[in-house]
Amino acid sequence: MKKTKILQTILFIFLSNLIFPQSICDNQLEEYNFYNLCKTFMTENLNIKEAELLEKKAKTEKNATLALLLPALSIEGGLFYAYENFQKEYPCVAEISGAVNQYFLGGSNLKISGQFLYSSKEANTPDYEPSASASMYLQQSLCPYWLSFGAKNPDFYIPKQNYNYALENKKYTNKILLNDFLLQFLEYKTIFKKKKIANMNKDIYTEYHEAGLKMYSKGNITFQNLQDINQKYYATIEEYESIIIEMNTCINNFSKLLNYKYDFSAMQSWLELCVEEPWEMIFTKLFPEWNYDEILKNESNMKNIELNIQKSKYLLQRQNLAPKLIIGADCEYDVENKHTFSVSLGLDFSNLFSPANLTQKKEYKIEKSILLEKKSLSDNYNQTIKDTYLQKLDLLTAKYNYLSEEYNSLEKIYKDYQMQYKRGNCSKLDLKNMELLVEESKMKLDNCADNISYYSLLLNIEIYK
Repeated sequence: MKKTKILQTILFIFLSNLIFPQSICDNQLEEYNFYNLCKTFMTENLNIKEAELLEKKAKTEKNATLALLLPALSIEGGLFYAYENFQKEYPCVAEISGAVNQYFLGGSNLKISGQFLYSSKEANTPDYEPSASASMYLQQSLCPYWLSFGAKNPDFYIPKQNYNYALENKKYTNKILLNDFLLQFLEYKTIFKKKKIANMNKDIYTEYHEAGLKMYSKGNITFQNLQDINQKYYATIEEYESIIIEMNTCINNFSKLLNYKYDFSAMQSWLELCVEEPWEMIFTKLFPEWNYDEILKNESNMKNIELNIQKSKYLLQRQNLAPKLIIGADCEYDVENKHTFSVSLGLDFSNLFSPANLTQKKEYKIEKSILLEKKSLSDNYNQTIKDTYLQKLDLLTAKYNYLSEEYNSLEKIYKDYQMQYKRGNCSKLDLKNMELLVEESKMKLDNCADNISYYSLLLNIEIYK
């Protein structure tokens, strides 16, 4: 009975860990810091995983292009019987044939085939006559890629460029998502501090509310005075509840970034542990190449690669749809030592007037023009955004200096209030109100400092707050 219960317990724990997301235990707290939060994001985010898989797929396709240089070989053979003699001992014809098809770069294709036959002179007898034939055909496009000066072989260049694009896309995706991750974290920090302020404010007005009820019961204040106090009291409760909803939304967004690997309470506990950490130093150490210029560089590289791929696809299509020169040679031999040999020369114009051939150049020019226009617009837009970020950084720096002076001034006043409270010259609520003002000022200062750090890292300039 004991063994059964033990096995049931083990099975329950195993299934719980398998089915439900991970939670944070007390003995694991040291592992749940901002450093590991960043690392977990990079390994668990669904979009980052997808970009990595696309890069691996493109690499596999690039490596597979070497198979184009290998010949295609086919061999066939068979025994054939006449209908009236199919149950007899000897076949009418025994045949074996083979072919080698070799693709060469630049729209060339060589096919060599051969056939060997044994035909019976008389039905159901082992008396056979041999015969053989062979043929060779060389096909060459009249518009190979190498006619375009400096062009590279599309068969190899396109898969290589596809891989380069996937590689740049992975880097670009990582950096863009890191930006989302960082902004989401800074948003959580702000909400976390707002929650603390709102809670302090709620506590202060709870005391006002309780004091108002007592004063009203003694007739020291009117009902209207009590209503005014209650209105402010309930407003602080509503504000606190709205901040809680805002925080829960932020935590859920973070869980989504980590592909819902952790449950809500675990995610909340983890983020709370990261709030006071020096996130700038940790982030810079983990991602030294993360900045706006690198993001733009990856984006620009992707657009240039798109242009290269588009040109190579056009050259490949033009090569495949162009007229083809066909040179052939056939040779036959039979038992009577009769040899026949023939050579043929031809041109294949089958694709010359196809819709694809007639419109390919025009379509290429239009698509190229669209890509160039998009690239130009993107470059101008990105430069405008960068200038905006620089302006924001200048404004934030000026704002930080002002907020720093305000905070220092309020802190001095708060210390004076503490002295006055000890002497009995001010009430406890007056002291708490002053403390609230100091905390609000500190929150604004910290938020400004975080924004300066963010834009400084993004613009890859030394933090000068």
